[in-house]
Amino acid sequence: MRTPVLALIGAAALAGITGSDAAAQDFSAGERSFREACAACHGISGRGNGELAPYLTIAPTDLTTLAKDNGGAYPALEIYRIVDGREVVNAHGARAMPVWGARFSTEATYGPYTGETAVQARILELVYYLESLQRD
Repeated sequence: MRTPVLALIGAAALAGITGSDAAAQDFSAGERSFREACAACHGISGRGNGELAPYLTIAPTDLTTLAKDNGGAYPALEIYRIVDGREVVNAHGARAMPVWGARFSTEATYGPYTGETAVQARILELVYYLESLQRD
């Protein structure tokens, strides 16, 4: 179960990094997570053209237009909620989506972190990486 303190820390971190700050960051960890967990469907470029896309009933979203499709503002909190499972996306299926594996499970470890802290770190890295893919 999520503790209120960790939820507030995650929300504060999400709100505290804006576009200009995010642009200066190293997105390699988020890119790595994206390539391992998302690219098969969404494509390496994030445009919805992954190798599995032709076999899916619901076409993958073009992740490079999330800000454009949201009136020019990148919907970071919504993306966070989609990845952590609070926002249901029918195309993603059950929360135990095999392609995600244990990456976003509280049993996961990430560097020196475990549990919820590890999950939040991975999700935030992915959210920030997706923000870096936004195009006009």
